[in-house]
Amino acid sequence: MSEKKEMLFIINPVAGRGKASDSRDKLLELFTQAGYNVRVFTTNKSGEAKHIAAQEGGLCDIAVCSGGDGTFHEMLSGIMTLEDRPVIGYIPTGTTNDFASNMGIPKDPIRAARIIIEGEPFQCDIGAFNDEYFSYTAAFGAFTNVPYTTPQDLKNSIGKTAYVLEVVKNLQKLQSYRVQIRCNEWAFDDEFIFGVVANSLSIAGIKGLMGRTVEMDDGLMEAMFIRKPPNAVVLGDVAQRVLSGKPYHEYIISFKAREIEIESSKMPWTLDGEYGGMPDKVVIKDLPRAVTIMRANQS
Repeated sequence: MSEKKEMLFIINPVAGRGKASDSRDKLLELFTQAGYNVRVFTTNKSGEAKHIAAQEGGLCDIAVCSGGDGTFHEMLSGIMTLEDRPVIGYIPTGTTNDFASNMGIPKDPIRAARIIIEGEPFQCDIGAFNDEYFSYTAAFGAFTNVPYTTPQDLKNSIGKTAYVLEVVKNLQKLQSYRVQIRCNEWAFDDEFIFGVVANSLSIAGIKGLMGRTVEMDDGLMEAMFIRKPPNAVVLGDVAQRVLSGKPYHEYIISFKAREIEIESSKMPWTLDGEYGGMPDKVVIKDLPRAVTIMRANQS
């Protein structure tokens, strides 16, 4: 009989209206039948998944979390502190689940568990944000929260256009930031309303937001920064270009890079949709193939 593998299983019980807790017993049964010795930890507060992963991740063969992008972000941040990192599995039970979409992981917990058991390992790039980490996006500015605050019924009825309408509706609330960007041979100094550095095929549930040539293991991050537009008409045009996956406009700067330096007055950042602090200087780096993640079979 083969030796059992060790699994760390972190559950966020409130993600997806308790979806993780509802499927817990069936998931444990599946993992046990697949030959795993499962140790379960349930989070009770923000930041706890990171602490658990950092403390317990070095003792397992695979670390799995059941929760949303925020829970996955926390677990990943903990795993990244380890020298010997376990394989990672993800059961998405949150609202947006962008990273799961990137990996072809379904929202159904049982089907997601089967990918952890039967899928293929994928060595994925990870982003470093000063001393923090992100799995798929670091962003600031006006559009950061729009995809998460647009009413779901509006998104369901008119799709991407709902985001454009939400952006234009909130034009008067837009705040610009004086930002200096340095990357490779380029340097920019301007007023920006939005910026994102990402390694993702999907952001806020929108596929192709960073263009059509994203590779999650190529050692490069995709970056996009939007200058402050003069009026709502230009803003609407910019938003349409971005949401169509064709970010080409005089008010849009987009490029690929291994490392980017950004300086500004203090402004709020989000990392994987979670609050990332208000640093005035940021160094963002691509860490090539830093973790191994179970994803849907590609063959």
